[in-house]
Amino acid sequence: MRPPYRSFPSPLRSGLPEEFGEREGSGMRWRLLFALIGLSITGVTSFAQRPPGAEGLAAGRSSPSEFGTAEFRDAGFFGGAHNQPGVVKFMLVQGRLCLDPPRHRKGSQSCREGDVFESICVTAQRGVPSLQYICQTPHQDLRVNVQDADAVRIESFLPGRSQRSVLHHQRSGDIVWQRTDSKEREEIVSVTASTLLHLRHSHPADFDAHFGHLISRILQGTSLQTLCQQTEAILIAETAAGTAEFSESDIATVVEGLRSPRRGVRTQSVRTILAWGTPALASLDAVDRSTLDIEQLDRLDFIRNQLRQRTPDTPRTLAKLLINDPAYWLSIADQLSHTDKQIAENRLRQVGFEVSLLEADPVEYVASQ
Repeated sequence: MRPPYRSFPSPLRSGLPEEFGEREGSGMRWRLLFALIGLSITGVTSFAQRPPGAEGLAAGRSSPSEFGTAEFRDAGFFGGAHNQPGVVKFMLVQGRLCLDPPRHRKGSQSCREGDVFESICVTAQRGVPSLQYICQTPHQDLRVNVQDADAVRIESFLPGRSQRSVLHHQRSGDIVWQRTDSKEREEIVSVTASTLLHLRHSHPADFDAHFGHLISRILQGTSLQTLCQQTEAILIAETAAGTAEFSESDIATVVEGLRSPRRGVRTQSVRTILAWGTPALASLDAVDRSTLDIEQLDRLDFIRNQLRQRTPDTPRTLAKLLINDPAYWLSIADQLSHTDKQIAENRLRQVGFEVSLLEADPVEYVASQ
């Protein structure tokens, strides 16, 4: 007996809405992909190849007399002016300047308006940018040279003071600040430190006169003075809240472990230091490298590279970096209360530094370091 007749929907008809939906969605995905490819191609075009107004100097440049003041509107090469993205992006990483490699566009551009002249040239090798920047006004002559994103040299001349300053550093090692302090004779004063914050505290007025406005511009409005103040507030609060995670003997143990014949001990020593993080860097830098063998030196260099952050500094990350640094505590000693000095001294002794914040001259200590 035949089963009763049942009406089934046509497979073709039932599939149409889904098929149309899939085809429409696929088309939308393809259109979105083409749009993204178009944006990518546009983004990598050299700004030197675009019309002069494309990357644009600011339409309303201020008068030369306003250069170096809050009212000065720069050409926008570093971003921040009239919401322009800029042609390069600077970052402050562990207290020193560098370029953000993905954020650059190759090419050159210049502008002269009245007594103000600015020019910039950006090149790159395998995606790593280099930079030459010039800014000349009646009040200051500035030149910035960056090689391979990390090697920075800034030269400043103030005609009114007949004073020159040169600031330069690599990815690692000391930051060097050289300046002439006398109009009558070319007397060169040189100060070295591990961060720009140290250097600014050694001679705030001179540092700000030469580099303060420039640093604020290239960091999109972040002033080094404000960053110092915010960092120190966190530094003092964190020091008062607790003790160090390691002691002088802990440092000696893990450094010795870096040359152990046992692989497990070497690995654990590296992991221990990495777990301590950037607060351990000052103690590691104080270790006499002449007493270490090649394995220890290589592993310490590896650790330092691993602890180098890839993101811009914040007051909290800077406070973490500087909390066990005796040179920095001495540079801000005149701003600390008696109680804060005692708390900081106790912490520094715990990690192996015998420093008196009540007696030492901070400027002389930073210079000697």
